[in-house]
Amino acid sequence: MNIETPGDTSSHHTPSVVDSTSPIFCSREDTSECKMDYVDSSINEEVDNIENTDAIATNDDVQKNMAPRWKGKTAESKALADPMSKIVSRLQSSLIDSNSQGLLSGSSVLLSAHPEQIELFNQACFGRPVITTEKDKQWFQLSLEEAFCLCSVLKCIEVVAYFHLPEKNWVVRIGSQYGVDFVVYRHHAALVHSEYAVLVLSDGDGDTYGRLRVWSDFQCALRLCGSVAKTLLVLRVGKNYVEERIVTRWNPEQSC
Repeated sequence: MNIETPGDTSSHHTPSVVDSTSPIFCSREDTSECKMDYVDSSINEEVDNIENTDAIATNDDVQKNMAPRWKGKTAESKALADPMSKIVSRLQSSLIDSNSQGLLSGSSVLLSAHPEQIELFNQACFGRPVITTEKDKQWFQLSLEEAFCLCSVLKCIEVVAYFHLPEKNWVVRIGSQYGVDFVVYRHHAALVHSEYAVLVLSDGDGDTYGRLRVWSDFQCALRLCGSVAKTLLVLRVGKNYVEERIVTRWNPEQSC
């Protein structure tokens, strides 16, 4: 936009050129709006400067907050002396050497551990200890995510019993509503009723601490299975085998 100098009518005068994009440009007819535009532009520049300063301060704060907040004066030295990577590596090696096998129970996995592994589990923060009456063995309850990590990522445990049944083309569902570990179907559950109620026992379960410890345990399990038209299937899991036993009835006279 070209503006001639006021009062000059000479045709040979070179007009002054003013950039219309300048924040201070205005016409004589609109000086009030010109002042407002200039003020708004100054405010926006100040706001941008403040935001940039805040962003820099925020980044500095984030970097400071990323540093570990140790609990106690000696915590840092202990952590640096025995890093988590070495603890997990020792746990992995120990589980592989012992051929550890987990038992799928509902929405968790039960894994037995010897004294050395107990300390490693606690140091690596894997699972939660389960209180039992066994003196020479400690059970740990792993979440499904923890068991998946140990099984598929670290490849140091095997989850048996559950995998044994699908290998035989059975459909496996959780059986907690029947007081057992699993119920199995010959086909899809929408087409057929489940045939077996499955109890899983570890090879280390002795006569003292096993779930089927006395004859009355068998009687209760069979009576419950009979009331829902299912056959009791007992899986005893060892290190290199899964033993199947079908229990159809219990006669106290023949058992004495």
